[in-house]
Amino acid sequence: MMPFNPRHGKNSQRTTHLAKRSLEDLWQLTQDPMLRWQDVPGGQDLVQWSQLHTEDAYLADLLADAIGIQRATASAANDPFYGNYPQHGSLPNLLPGRVPLVSLPTGDVLSLSADRLSNMLIVGPTRWGKSNLLRLQIASLVRAGSIVVAFDPKADLAECSLLWGHGLPAVVIDWEEIKLAFFQPPPGVSIQRWLNVKDEQVLGLHLGLQASRRLGIETMHAALAAKRPNGTWPSFDAWVEAVTKVNPRIAGRVSQYKEALLYALKQIQLSGLGKVLNHVASDFLLRIFNGAPCAYIIRTGGLSATIASILVSEFIAYLYELRGVERLENPRPVVFVMDDAVSILKGGLSSEAHGADINPISQWSLLGNGRGIYFIGATQLFRWTSGAFVHNCHTIASVGSSGDDAWALAKHLDLTPDQAAMLGRLEPGEIIVRAKTEYPLAV
Repeated sequence: MMPFNPRHGKNSQRTTHLAKRSLEDLWQLTQDPMLRWQDVPGGQDLVQWSQLHTEDAYLADLLADAIGIQRATASAANDPFYGNYPQHGSLPNLLPGRVPLVSLPTGDVLSLSADRLSNMLIVGPTRWGKSNLLRLQIASLVRAGSIVVAFDPKADLAECSLLWGHGLPAVVIDWEEIKLAFFQPPPGVSIQRWLNVKDEQVLGLHLGLQASRRLGIETMHAALAAKRPNGTWPSFDAWVEAVTKVNPRIAGRVSQYKEALLYALKQIQLSGLGKVLNHVASDFLLRIFNGAPCAYIIRTGGLSATIASILVSEFIAYLYELRGVERLENPRPVVFVMDDAVSILKGGLSSEAHGADINPISQWSLLGNGRGIYFIGATQLFRWTSGAFVHNCHTIASVGSSGDDAWALAKHLDLTPDQAAMLGRLEPGEIIVRAKTEYPLAV
């Protein structure tokens, strides 16, 4: 068949520029074996589309013939997933700048370009390979020039040091070692804006204290008004003390709000996170985010889901506001990795009032990509994962699933019946992946 250029059609002068581009895109699809015509009934729809968008019957027939060839080739192939992956030798094998996803039957490694990062979700039962895949991705991301901050509740990711064959830096930290100043804003961010972020982040999303937020912001300002040495900020304990000093004149709503807020803040103190947040000044986060590419593995064992989520959000909120001030055209990518995150990424939170059921991490996943902030979460249950987070994950991988969870996952990934049936039969180390940015069909 002769090479085809839709601009050479005799009636192409009467098509719009957009229609020309669409025809070219359609022609490229017909030449791409990754579009599995035996599984995609939309092939016939594309033929009808081409007939509607060109008056040249020759062009429409040529497109229909190309689609027919692809269907016939796919049907004759012994490989049931023919066309899901490029031919042997056409993929990079863990080259710099690539993030690995899966090894293909051809021997190639299906990977994503680090220049086209997006959020990622990895689903599957424990001991089926999620943490191993995360280790490989962390190593590749650092090698590609990213800063990785990984939260590791089971100390599985701390073994990343085994992967540093090229001397890539990794720092393992216990969460108790972290030093954060709760009230200290990033450089260039006003204290008023930072207090609003804290009010939204801690009270609104994590603690579910919608009715107590006014009292929370007022006591934050009260703690801030107290005298202190220059260059320092109120400690977390100072805020708790300001709440304690509130003296409602009569028992009523304010008294109830105080008790609810005080109970929540005492939870943070008693969990041990209060000591982490209790510093009056700290450059801990600034040194991480303005530093060289590195993997920071933070062991979070012993923290409840709510407290761990607050800790994670402390990092994310700081970076998000910092990037808003810096306004860098090409900021260094920062990737937050959350292993065993079924509780942190769970959709829906209880609260005092309706409307506060947005998962805190999901909120950042909605906003972060524009500032070079990305997320990789590993969880055991797809259906429990926040819908907002799933919606913003362009890459979803499963190392296995069963029951209703497998059905929901297969539907979301647009799996073929054969692939959907495989979800419950995957062995450790096997995986099904869909990466919308580069590979639109599941592999």
